[in-house]
Amino acid sequence: MSNIERAISIPSTEVIMKLALALDTAPDGFLVGTSRWPEEDWRSVAEKLRTLNAGQLELVRRFIDLAAEQPL
Repeated sequence: MSNIERAISIPSTEVIMKLALALDTAPDGFLVGTSRWPEEDWRSVAEKLRTLNAGQLELVRRFIDLAAEQPL
Protein backbone atom coordinates (compact mmCIF):
# COMPACT_ATOMS: atom_id res chain seq x y z
CA MET A 1 0.00 0.00 0.00
CA SER A 2 2.76 2.41 0.85
CA ASN A 3 4.38 2.00 -2.59
CA ILE A 4 1.03 2.67 -4.27
CA GLU A 5 0.36 5.72 -2.08
CA ARG A 6 3.80 7.12 -2.87
CA ALA A 7 3.41 6.36 -6.61
CA ILE A 8 6.38 4.00 -6.54
CA SER A 9 4.36 1.15 -8.02
CA ILE A 10 1.17 0.93 -10.06
CA PRO A 11 -1.41 -1.56 -8.80
CA SER A 12 -2.74 -4.26 -11.11
CA THR A 13 -6.40 -4.37 -12.08
CA GLU A 14 -6.87 -7.19 -9.60
CA VAL A 15 -5.37 -5.15 -6.77
CA ILE A 16 -7.50 -2.12 -7.66
CA MET A 17 -10.63 -4.28 -7.60
CA LYS A 18 -9.67 -5.79 -4.23
CA LEU A 19 -8.93 -2.36 -2.77
CA ALA A 20 -12.20 -0.93 -4.04
CA LEU A 21 -14.11 -3.87 -2.60
CA ALA A 22 -12.27 -3.62 0.74
CA LEU A 23 -12.92 0.13 0.88
CA ASP A 24 -16.57 -0.38 -0.13
CA THR A 25 -16.27 1.92 -3.12
CA ALA A 26 -16.51 1.72 -6.89
CA PRO A 27 -13.21 1.32 -8.74
CA ASP A 28 -13.70 4.52 -10.77
CA GLY A 29 -14.43 6.47 -7.58
CA PHE A 30 -11.23 5.05 -6.16
CA LEU A 31 -9.26 5.96 -9.29
CA VAL A 32 -10.76 9.25 -10.49
CA GLY A 33 -12.93 10.39 -7.61
CA THR A 34 -16.38 10.01 -9.15
CA SER A 35 -18.63 7.12 -9.97
CA ARG A 36 -20.72 7.21 -13.12
CA TRP A 37 -22.43 3.89 -12.41
CA PRO A 38 -24.70 3.04 -9.51
CA GLU A 39 -22.83 1.22 -6.75
CA GLU A 40 -24.76 -2.03 -7.32
CA ASP A 41 -23.50 -2.14 -10.94
CA TRP A 42 -19.89 -1.87 -9.78
CA ARG A 43 -20.42 -4.57 -7.19
CA SER A 44 -21.82 -6.90 -9.85
CA VAL A 45 -18.78 -6.32 -12.08
CA ALA A 46 -16.37 -6.66 -9.15
CA GLU A 47 -17.91 -9.97 -8.11
CA LYS A 48 -17.53 -11.34 -11.63
CA LEU A 49 -13.91 -10.16 -11.84
CA ARG A 50 -13.08 -11.85 -8.54
CA THR A 51 -13.79 -15.25 -10.09
CA LEU A 52 -11.37 -14.80 -13.01
CA ASN A 53 -7.89 -16.25 -13.19
CA ALA A 54 -4.82 -14.15 -14.04
CA GLY A 55 -5.10 -14.79 -17.79
CA GLN A 56 -8.76 -13.84 -17.84
CA LEU A 57 -8.06 -10.66 -15.85
CA GLU A 58 -5.37 -9.71 -18.36
CA LEU A 59 -7.86 -10.20 -21.19
CA VAL A 60 -10.37 -7.96 -19.37
CA ARG A 61 -7.67 -5.32 -18.84
CA ARG A 62 -6.81 -5.38 -22.55
CA PHE A 63 -10.48 -5.08 -23.47
CA ILE A 64 -10.90 -2.11 -21.13
CA ASP A 65 -7.82 -0.46 -22.64
CA LEU A 66 -9.21 -1.02 -26.14
CA ALA A 67 -12.65 0.27 -25.20
CA ALA A 68 -11.14 3.36 -23.53
CA GLU A 69 -9.32 4.23 -26.76
CA GLN A 70 -12.58 4.30 -28.76
CA PRO A 71 -14.30 7.65 -29.34
CA LEU A 72 -17.56 8.12 -27.46
